[in-house]
Amino acid sequence: MEVSESSLWSRRGNNVISESENQPRSIKDQISESENILIKGTLQLHQEHFVPKLDNIARQTYIQGNKVDTIFVKLLIEDPDENIHLNYIKDYITENTSELQKQSKALNDLRDLEDKLLLEAVESENSDSLQKVLNWFENEVHEDDVMQRMIKRWIQFDSNSGSSNMSKIEFKKNNNAMIRACEKNNFEMVLAFFKYEFTIDSTEISQANSNSFPLSKNTNGSRCPLLCRYFENRNKDDILFLYRHFQATSKPAFMIGKLQTEIDKEHESDYEVLDKIQDNSFTFKSSFKHEDPVTESFNNAFVARRLARDHVEYANKFKSIVNENRKFAVDMLDLCKTTDEAALFLSNAFKKENYFTETHIEKMTYPRLAVAIVTRNIEFVAHDFCQKMLRDKLMRSEETGEILPWNSTTFIDKAVYIISCVFLLPVFIVCKVGKDISKCCRPTSDSAGKDLESNGNNEVVETKHSSRFLTFFTFPQNRFMAQSISSLVFLGFLITTVLEENIHFRLVIITFSLSHLLRDIARFQQSIKRIPFWEFYSIVTDVLLIFGASLAIVTSEFDQFVPSSSSIFHLKQDLEQTEACFTGIGVTLAITKLFYWCQLSSWLGPLAISIKKVFSDILMVTTAYLLFYLAFNVGIQYIMSVPMSTKDSNNCTDPEIRNQFSSFFHLNATEGALKTVLWSLFDPGHPEYLGCAYGFARTTALTLWAAYQIVNIIILMNLLVALMNNTMDIIQMDKEKQWKFYRTEIWVRFLNDKELCPPFNLLDLLLSCFKCTTDQENKKKKKKEEKVKTKYINLVSRLSRRYL
Repeated sequence: MEVSESSLWSRRGNNVISESENQPRSIKDQISESENILIKGTLQLHQEHFVPKLDNIARQTYIQGNKVDTIFVKLLIEDPDENIHLNYIKDYITENTSELQKQSKALNDLRDLEDKLLLEAVESENSDSLQKVLNWFENEVHEDDVMQRMIKRWIQFDSNSGSSNMSKIEFKKNNNAMIRACEKNNFEMVLAFFKYEFTIDSTEISQANSNSFPLSKNTNGSRCPLLCRYFENRNKDDILFLYRHFQATSKPAFMIGKLQTEIDKEHESDYEVLDKIQDNSFTFKSSFKHEDPVTESFNNAFVARRLARDHVEYANKFKSIVNENRKFAVDMLDLCKTTDEAALFLSNAFKKENYFTETHIEKMTYPRLAVAIVTRNIEFVAHDFCQKMLRDKLMRSEETGEILPWNSTTFIDKAVYIISCVFLLPVFIVCKVGKDISKCCRPTSDSAGKDLESNGNNEVVETKHSSRFLTFFTFPQNRFMAQSISSLVFLGFLITTVLEENIHFRLVIITFSLSHLLRDIARFQQSIKRIPFWEFYSIVTDVLLIFGASLAIVTSEFDQFVPSSSSIFHLKQDLEQTEACFTGIGVTLAITKLFYWCQLSSWLGPLAISIKKVFSDILMVTTAYLLFYLAFNVGIQYIMSVPMSTKDSNNCTDPEIRNQFSSFFHLNATEGALKTVLWSLFDPGHPEYLGCAYGFARTTALTLWAAYQIVNIIILMNLLVALMNNTMDIIQMDKEKQWKFYRTEIWVRFLNDKELCPPFNLLDLLLSCFKCTTDQENKKKKKKEEKVKTKYINLVSRLSRRYL
C-alpha cells in the first residue's frame, strides 16, 4: 500500500507536537499562574536564581494544584540557603513599596506565605527551618521599619474594606502550623512556637455546654435557657472546629512546652537554671496554676469525658484524648525516682477548686490522688507509688509520726488488737474529746504549720504525746476500726429493734442515723463535679431510718394522746404500715451497704465491684423490656376485654382457668393485665390466664402471649446474660487495678476525715463551732504552701525533662 509524502509529513508533525506536550513545562512559564502576589513578584525579579532550583524540585516531586506556590515553599524549607531566599522576598517588598501599599490583598498573601512556610516546616519535621522562618518573620519582617509601615497600611485597607483584622497577635493565636506541631507531639517545634509567643486557646470547647460560652450570646444567663425560651442569637462554632484546638493543647508536648516557657520567662538571664532545678533552689513568682502539665492532663481528661458524654457522635475522638492524658499522668508518676518525690507529686495539685469545695480541700492529704479518683484514672490510682504512700500513711500517726506495725504482725496479734480496741473504744473517745476541748480552751499553737510542713515531704513530726490513749485517733487505721465497730453496733441495734420490736432502741437509732446523715451530707457536698453514688445511697438510708423510728415512737404513744373514740384514731394503722415500710426498706439498704465495705477485701472486692457494674446492663435490658411489657399489655388486654363465648368448653369449671386480662389494673386484687404480665416474667407460660373461651379473638391473644414469652425468655434474658458476661470479662481483664481503685476510695476517706465515729461525730461538729484560726497561723500556712509549691514546680520540671 502506497503512502503519499504529504501524509508522512503530517504524521511527523503530530508526533513532534505530542512529544512537546508530554514534556513538563518550565516554572518560568508558570510564574504568572501564582496566586500569591509576593511569590509571583519575587520569582519575576529573581528568575535566574530561583527557576533552575524550582525546575529540579518539580522533576522530582509530583504536585497537584497550584504548582508554583507549592514548589516555592518546598524550596524555601528544604534548601540550606533558605535565608537568602527569604531575604529576596523582603527585597521585593521593600523595592515595590509604593505599588504594594495600594493592594490590600498583599497582607493576606504575606500571612498565607508565612502559614505555608510554617506548615511545610512542621510537616517535614524540619526544626531548623522552622526556627529560621520564625526568626525571619519576627525579626526581619515585623521589626523592619519599612515593613511595619506597610503592614499597618495593609491592615488599614482591611479594616476599611470590612475584612477581618489580620494583626500579628491574631496570626499567632490558634495558628494551624502550631496546632499541627502539637498533633505530631514534637516538643522541639512546639517550644519554638512558644518562644515566639504563639498560643492555642481551647477554653471555648471546655465551656461548650455552659451559658457562659462566648459563642452562645445568651445574655440572660439563665440556668434553664430552654424552659425560659432564651434563644441564642447565632449558632456556636462546630465542635469539630474546636476539637483540634483542644486536642492540640492536650498533647504532652504542648503542656510541657508551656511550663518550660513560663520558667524561661522568669529566669531568662539565669544560666544555672538546670542546676538550681536539681537542688530545689529555684524560686518562682508565678502561680503556675495553668502551666502545670500534670494538673492540665487531669483537667483535659475530665473535660474530654464530659464532652464525650454530651457529643456521642464524637465520643471516640474525645475518649482518645482521655486515654492519652491519663497515660501521661501515669508516665509522669512513673518517672519519680524516690518515694519522697512521689509523696511530693501526690500532695500537690492546682485547680483543686474545680473538683472540690474549699472545706474539703483543707482536709486533703493527697490532693492529686483525690483528683485522680474523681476523674476515674484507674491506672494512676492503682500505681505502686500511690498504693505504697496510702498504706504507709494509714499506719502512721499524723501527730507523732509513729508507725503501727500492722503489716508485720500475725493474724492472732491482729485479732487481739482488734478485740482490745472494741473494749477500749469508749476510753479512746473520752480522751479524744477531752483533748479537743483542751485545744479549744488554750491558745493556738503552731501545730498546723508543722502538719503542713510534713504534708508532702514525708517528714516525721516530733513526738508530742506519749500516751497511746491520746494518739489513738491520729492513726487512720484506728479511725477505720472505730468506724467499723460503730457500724456493727448500729446494725446490731437495727436488727434487734426489727426482730424484737424494742421501742426503747428507737431513740438510739435516730441518734445514729442523724449522725450518719450529717456526715454523709458533708461528704456528698465535697465533690462539685459528680454525684457520689454511695453517699447518696447512705443519705436515702439515713432518712428512711429516721422517719421510720420517729413514726414508731409516734404510734407507740398514739393511744395515750388520741382516744379511741376520736375520728382520727383510724390513722394509727396507716402510720404503722408507713413506719413498717420505711424501717423495712431502711434496714434492707443498711445491711446491703456491707457490700461497700467488701471492696476492701481482695477476695470479695472484685465480686462487689462486679455486682455494681452489671447494674448498668440490667438497667439497659429493663428499658427494652418495659417497651415490650407495655406493648403486649395493651394489645392482649384489649383483645381479651371483648365478651367471648364459653359454649362447649370443658375447662370452664376449673377455678384456676380464668381471664386475667378482663381489666387493665386492679389496685387490691391479683387480677389485671399489668400484674399478670409483670409476674409472668418470673413464671412463664400459663395460657390459662387467657380464660377458657374459644374463637378467633382468644387464638390471637394466645399468639401475642406466646410472642411475649419468646421475647422475654429467648431474646431479652439471653441478651442480659451476654452483656453481663462481657462486663465480667472486662472487669477480669483489669481485676486487680479495679479493686485497688475502689479500695483507695475508701482509704482516702479515713485519711481526710479526722472526726470521731458516729454518733460521737456530733461532738466534733459542736466543738468545730468554737475553733478558729488566727492571722499568724494563716501566714505560716501560706508560707509553707509557697515553699511546698516551689519544690513541686522544681520536681515537675525535672520530671518533664526525664519524660522528654
